[in-house]
Amino acid sequence: MHVDLSSRLATLRNGNKFKAGAFLIVKDEESGEQTGTLKALPKRTLGLRTADVLEGEPAINDVVFRASASEAARLAKIYRDPEQ
Repeated sequence: MHVDLSSRLATLRNGNKFKAGAFLIVKDEESGEQTGTLKALPKRTLGLRTADVLEGEPAINDVVFRASASEAARLAKIYRDPEQ
């Protein structure tokens, strides 16, 4: 993962396994501590998935996981898409 905190954007190397709109949890690989929350953006032609940084300060090479169903439901109430 690469992160641009000034743009609040993350680029996920293997992100195509996540669907657009999926909430993602970011953790430090060594400590396992959560460093941020992302929301996957639609697939780009370059093959890399990008995601908005919603919370925290994820770092380069942190590990990304799909949020659990309950966590995704909680986040969906907070971070609604503009058309909702």
